[in-house]
Order: sequence, then structure tokens, then C-alpha cells
Amino acid sequence: MEFRGTTQTFDGWRIPLLGIGFAIGIAILGWRLHDVQVTRSSAFAGRQNRQSIRRVLLPSPRGRIYDRRGVCLADNRPNPCLAVFMEELRRPGGWANTIDAVEAQLDAVAAIIGQPRTLTREEIATHVRKRLPLPLPVWQNVDERTLARFEERVVAAPGVDVYVQPERVYPQGSLAAHVLGYAGRERPEPVNDERYHFMLLGMCGRAGIEAQYNDALEGVPGCRLIRVDVSGYRRLDLTGTDPKPGRDVTLTIDNVVQRELERALAGQVGAGVVLDVRNGDVLALASAPTFDPNEMTPAPTRARWEAIRRDPGDILFNRAVQGRYPPGSTFKVIVGLAAMGEGGFTMADTYTCHGIYDMKPRPIRCSHNAQHGTVSLQQALQVSCNGYFCQTAAQIGAEPIRQMAHELGLGAVTGIDLPEEYAGLVPDAERKRTLYHDAWRVGDTCLMSIGQGDLLVSPLQMAVATATIANGGRVLRPRIVQSEAPGGSVVRTVLWRPEQLAVIRRGMEDAVSHGTARHVLGSAVTAAGKTGTAEYGTGVRLKKYAWMIAYAPADNPAVAMAIVIEDAADTGGTAAGPIVRRVLSALFGAAETPPPTEGRGAAAPSADAHAATGGQT
Repeated sequence: MEFRGTTQTFDGWRIPLLGIGFAIGIAILGWRLHDVQVTRSSAFAGRQNRQSIRRVLLPSPRGRIYDRRGVCLADNRPNPCLAVFMEELRRPGGWANTIDAVEAQLDAVAAIIGQPRTLTREEIATHVRKRLPLPLPVWQNVDERTLARFEERVVAAPGVDVYVQPERVYPQGSLAAHVLGYAGRERPEPVNDERYHFMLLGMCGRAGIEAQYNDALEGVPGCRLIRVDVSGYRRLDLTGTDPKPGRDVTLTIDNVVQRELERALAGQVGAGVVLDVRNGDVLALASAPTFDPNEMTPAPTRARWEAIRRDPGDILFNRAVQGRYPPGSTFKVIVGLAAMGEGGFTMADTYTCHGIYDMKPRPIRCSHNAQHGTVSLQQALQVSCNGYFCQTAAQIGAEPIRQMAHELGLGAVTGIDLPEEYAGLVPDAERKRTLYHDAWRVGDTCLMSIGQGDLLVSPLQMAVATATIANGGRVLRPRIVQSEAPGGSVVRTVLWRPEQLAVIRRGMEDAVSHGTARHVLGSAVTAAGKTGTAEYGTGVRLKKYAWMIAYAPADNPAVAMAIVIEDAADTGGTAAGPIVRRVLSALFGAAETPPPTEGRGAAAPSADAHAATGGQT
């Protein structure tokens, strides 16, 4: 009985003690649960998000590009693709198992749509390693018939679905290709913005306006949040922000004038620029040969790129802005303007031309050995007399000529809103001493006076200089995107006396009416101009750059232009003059009429001067 009593006493305190232990455990568990789920819930949620949430950069719709008439030059279109969604084709085990499944599915889809896949196993593996949660486009620009064939059998193609990518399109084809440039697909790696883990591929400007104004055109990208599992496969799409479309850009280009300029240059190698002399608006800017930017976006095929790379015409090179040419006799208007500002020179000064200027070691001849007789500055511009300008340059020296060239914008970029503009070259004594280890001589001054030697300009620079002569001395910064500033951006003002400028203008008018630029006659308006022909190479390889600068109407200038033709068959007046005539007729809305022929009282062929060294100016 005593043993039994002892047992009852022990059971009396063990059960309460056990209950107290359970209560303490439950309290601790409750406290821990509260700590995890309430007190530290945000910290654990943040850790979970950091481990499983990925930010994806969404491209924004690219802004459109219009000409001054509202014609769309660059637009966007949807590119329907068939893409692989990796999470639907995942396989247990190593990555190779999933890649095998993707390849097998792509082969099955290829049989359904009747188009082989071009995607390699290595490309699939790269996507799995670097962009696993994102769709992998396989077939792009899929036509409606192929899409319909796929939709009929879509049940047999899990993991593959229609996916739409934005793509750039140029509705006018090759029109203004060197102005517009082109946009290509952004490269998937690396993602430069640390806020994002992945980037859906948008369009990025590669050349021309597309590159220059890329920040404005591309807009503000959006963001999509996705949740991935421990292996990196996408599990769930979360919220995000929508992208904002890019800003539309309106150009100063006139598609009618641009098209006529390109047609006139077709089949040749050269360039042309047409400016509004009042504000610097670029009405047309063309380089030949040209290209179709649609072939460059989102990327050219391998075969097309190889063809472009081997093309001797260098079709992607913008000759109007980046070209480097000796200006030939077009530079004589600058020499004339420089001379009139120097003491010891008067507008009444004359020179008697016997067809050759006696310069050591080689004389400089006028074109076709023409003997112009006694000529003044105005007459020398009309007939493009080499001897007159060599004599004038020797009299005033090289420095005033260089100074006037710089005043008109040569030797420096014009500031046009296009990339990779060439600055040109106005040679000087220091450069010659450094490069050739020789002193500057009178012969160098004479060669520069007829637009040869080391003097180099771009067509755009010569158009700006011509516009400055036309508008009375305002050097304008050319602009190719429309601005609200009505007068344009004036870089500087060149101070010429009215009577000085009048002589140059009359000489340029005479060159068109009965001089070297008479091939411009027959356009819609009266014009003033100056031709130039610069030879390069020697012997059988001797070639010509044919030039013409002009402005119109002659009495109230509105436009100025510069044209250059490489490897021309004839002089500037013959090769470039008809192009000026066609463009002026397109600008001022009248049909062309044939220019006068030699037999109808036109001036005898004096054209542009020819140097005994082989240089024609």
C-alpha cells in the first residue's frame, strides 16, 4: 500500500510539469512565428524577391521620322516571330536534356511550317545560359500563310508560340538613306544598366539621324517583373511599368527635291547638298551610290554584308558630309572675295590671259589652252581664267585667302546634326613644313587659288559657303532637323561691302548666262553659279572631280547648292550643270528646257582651268 501511494504522488506533479513544458514550447513557437511572419516578414520577403524576381527592360516604340511635308520616312512595324519558351520544354537532369528537347521541338515545328530552322545548338545553349527566362525568337518575319499553318497544328508544338518584336521600316525605300541612316537590333549582352537583369531587344540607331537623335527617338523603356524558380526558369509574370514611345522627328528635307537630286545622281559616284540660304535648312542631301536601309535593319544578312563590304562604291559612305575633295575652280569665288579686302587690289584690276600662267617649275594652263585676253574679276569668274586668279593670289599672298576660307567655314565642321562630319583642310606653311619638310612657296599659293594642291572640302562646306555669298554674309549652321528658330543659327557674319559682293555675284550670274555654267540654263529660274574641275592621278589613271556651286533665284536668292561628281567624263559645267538644272526645276516647279548649244551663241569652251601639272580646276 505504501508503494501504491508513492506512485500516485509522483503522477500528481509530472503531468502539470509536462503541460508547462508544452506551453513554453508553444509560446516559443508562437514567438518565432510572429518574428518570421510579422516582425521580420519584410526582410524575408526582400530576400525571396532578390533570389527569385528578375527585372526585364522593355523597349519602347521608336519615334517616327518625317520630311518637311509630313511624308513618313521611318516607321515601325510588328515583326511576327515563332519563339521558344524554355520553361515549357524543361527536362530533368542537366542542361543538355533541355537543349535536346528544344532541338527536337524546333525540328518538329520546321516540318509543320515547311521552313528549316537556322538556329544552332550553340545559340540555343547560349540563350539557356544567359537569357533563360526570355523567349528565343527562331523564325522571324513569318508570313500569314506560315502563321496559319502553324496555328492549325499548334497543339503539336508545345513550348513554341507566336511572339511579336518591333522592327524599323523605311516606307520610301532608299530615299534619303544617308540622311536617315538605319537602326539595328540592340545586342543582347551585356545589360549595361545594373537595375535590370535582362533586356528584350529593341532598335538602336546605327547611322545618320537614327544614331544622332537616338536618345529622342528611342523613348523611355519600360520594365517587367518576372518570378523565376531556383533553376532560373520563368514561373510568373508580375507587374511593371509600360514603356513610353519615342519622340517623332521632323526633318528639313523636302522629299520632292531629295528624290530629284538622287535621280540626277543615279548611276554616278558623287554627292549633292541643297540649302535654304535664309535659315540653313537642308532641303536635300544625297550621296551616290546609295543603299536601301530596309536591308540593314534589324541586321543585314551575311551575304548582303559581304557584298556591301566588297562594293567599290562604298555605298554606306556619306560623301556629302564626309567626302574629301579639292574644290577646283569653285574656290575662285573665295579668292576673289579675299582679294577685294586687300590693299593694293581694286575691282578694276585686269589681267591679260595668253592661255598659260608662267609659274616655275611648271606653268599653269587655262582649260583647252583658251586665251581669254584682258579680263577683270567679273569676267575671270565668267570664263574661269586660271591665270587671273594665280596672278591675284601671288599679289595678295596666301594668308588672306586662308582667312577668307576659314571665315566661310572651310577647314572646320559646319555643325550639321549628322554624325562623323569631315572638317576639311585649308593648308598652311606649318603643315607643309611638318609633313613635307619644305617651305611654303608662291606655287603653293597659286595652286590653292585654283582649288588644288592640298586644299580639301566637303560638298556640305561648299554649299554653306555658297549660301553665305547668296544671303549677304551670314554663315549659317546647316540643320537637318526642323527648329522653331526662324532665322537659323548664325555662326558668324562676314563683312563685305555691297559693291564687293555685287562683283562676285555678277561674275557668277555671267557664268550661267554665257560662261562655263551655261548648262544650268533652262531651269525654272535664273541662277548664279561657278563650275570647277579638279584632276587627280597621273597618266592613264588621270581622273576628274566635276563641281558646281549655285544659288537661285539670282536676284533674290532662296536656295544654294553644291554638286560634285567623282571620276567625271567631262568638266564641272557639263557633268554637274545639268544636275543643278534638274534640281532647280524641281524646287521652283517648272519643266526644264534644253540649255543653249555652242552653235546658238554660247560662249566658246573655256570651262575650267587646266594646269600643266595635270590639274584641272
